[in-house]
Amino acid sequence: MPTSLPVGALSVLGILITVLGLFAAGSVTVAAVGLLALFGAGVLEIAGRRRS
Repeated sequence: MPTSLPVGALSVLGILITVLGLFAAGSVTVAAVGLLALFGAGVLEIAGRRRS
C-alpha cells in the first residue's frame, strides 16, 4: 500500500515528536502535538484515497 510523500513525512515527524515529548522532554503537551500530527497524516491518507 503506497503512501504519498507528505503523509509519510508527517507520520515520521509525528512519531519523532511523540517519542521526544514522552522521553526526552517529559512533556505531555509535546507528545500530544506528535499524536495530532499522526492523526492528521491519517486524515490526509483517507482524503487522498477518496479523491482518487
